[in-house]
Amino acid sequence: QAPIPNVPASPRACRALRPCMRTPSHPSRAPSRTRRGPPGFCQSIVDVLGCRTQRRCPKCGDGGLFHDLHHLLPWSATDGDEKEEEDGSESDGGDLEWHPPTYVEAGVKYTGQWRGNVRHGEGVLERPDGGRYHGQFRQAKAHGHGKFVGANGNTYEGQWIAGKAHGEGTFTKPNGSHYTGEWVNDQKSGRGSETWSNGSCYTGQYLLGKKHGEGIYLQPNELQYEGQFIYDKIHGEGTYHWLGSDSRVYVGQWKDGEMSGKGRITWSSGASYEGTYLDNKKSGQGVFTWSDGRVYRGEWSEGRQHGRGELFDKIGKLTTRGTWYHGQLVSNEVHHSAERASQEEAPTESSTG
Repeated sequence: QAPIPNVPASPRACRALRPCMRTPSHPSRAPSRTRRGPPGFCQSIVDVLGCRTQRRCPKCGDGGLFHDLHHLLPWSATDGDEKEEEDGSESDGGDLEWHPPTYVEAGVKYTGQWRGNVRHGEGVLERPDGGRYHGQFRQAKAHGHGKFVGANGNTYEGQWIAGKAHGEGTFTKPNGSHYTGEWVNDQKSGRGSETWSNGSCYTGQYLLGKKHGEGIYLQPNELQYEGQFIYDKIHGEGTYHWLGSDSRVYVGQWKDGEMSGKGRITWSSGASYEGTYLDNKKSGQGVFTWSDGRVYRGEWSEGRQHGRGELFDKIGKLTTRGTWYHGQLVSNEVHHSAERASQEEAPTESSTG
């Protein structure tokens, strides 16, 4: 597992958050039910973001938000190399000159400046499929500032180096999805903000085209997560809010998109659990507090009391000490409360508490 790079403090605000909050959630983004946790509980962030994070999405088949732009433009790895010296400096090709439209490949037309016989300076490159680049060239490749519009309407405008998106730039799809931020070799890398057509948005760090580092993800009326990511998965420390009527909050550790490690979850009813989690379920040692003040302190497995534990009433008096098995009391050392204690089971993470 690649380590999280050194990153600045977690961003406290997402410029896209306010407009996101006013946008209703798209019905096509309903949560998947194929998961290991209890029915209705949150799925891994990979499922939540699936069609919006893959460069080549197997579900929607649209190639994802972004793919290598340099594959769409007619320059190869060796274009213009004959004009460079061994030390990498440009040879003296003379002054820049404007030439009339010239077909540089079959159906590919270039209009603009040349240095000698190499495209260099300002120009427009047009493809037969309708794709068009307008901007700066260096040694026959997009270099500097430029705008590329693909035949499918996808647009990238920003900085280029040697034919690739590199530096600050904005990529936009016809449906309104867009990314603005830093690029390295045609991939989102560094700081950026991404917004999808259903109003979901992310602001934070990227690496190799994926969310990686500190960031904030918001899905309107459904969820907000602020914390750490590794290669598009929630992983590390973070805070997850369930929005709408189900207003639970989890603060703690994550692994591969699931609550695993130490954490605390609170329900809108006032109930809470603090302890360890494994695969989105209470597991190990933990303390559950009901909304009326009663407390269970002890062992858990698969989200239920399991093993040794103690039950206290709302004024802190010990009422039960014994052994639980999958949520049911099987032995009690404080006999006067055995009947009631046997019926006390903490809610699962999918319930309201």
